[in-house]
Amino acid sequence: MSLLDKVKEAGVIGAGGAGFPTHAKLASKAEYILLNGAECEPLLRVDQQLMEIFPDEIIKGFEAARE
Repeated sequence: MSLLDKVKEAGVIGAGGAGFPTHAKLASKAEYILLNGAECEPLLRVDQQLMEIFPDEIIKGFEAARE
């Protein structure tokens, strides 16, 4: 089963509030992929911490999405 199929079957959606299906983004062909690590509140640091603690996993995820 491909990554796209797994994401679609799991029902993964974006965290931006609109509930946009992630499989639709993965199915499209984009020249660039952007990681938005900006928090919505000034004192939140969750995205920053995740990027500091798990940089290799994040990069592997981007590489998988690229394929």
